[in-house]
Amino acid sequence: MSTSNNSVLARLSLEGLSIGDAFGQQFFYPGVLETASPDRMPVPPWEYTDDTEMAIALTQTLEEYQEINQDVLAQKFAERFLINPHRGYGAGARELLISIARGADWKSESHGMFGGSGSYGN
Repeated sequence: MSTSNNSVLARLSLEGLSIGDAFGQQFFYPGVLETASPDRMPVPPWEYTDDTEMAIALTQTLEEYQEINQDVLAQKFAERFLINPHRGYGAGARELLISIARGADWKSESHGMFGGSGSYGN
């Protein structure tokens, strides 16, 4: 499949992911689950989360490099975080992305977090 076709498919997938992410996020608000039904959807707008922001960065990196360039991807994560910091990032992810945005090496910073074992989220 051509790079162009892959890009289109990646963007279509990203569109579906972002809608599912935004829809699913609605059920973390108090009372929504109890009042939602097939004929009564959560009230819009449905805001997507950090999961979609990170998927956008991943898609951008794949489109630009046709592979995962980890250094570029880490920088894109940090850039997108600075543009939209209120998307539900956890405290550790926020700290790491701010450090990367300030020029820190993502490898040493991420390894130093969580006792070197990684987080259970981002």
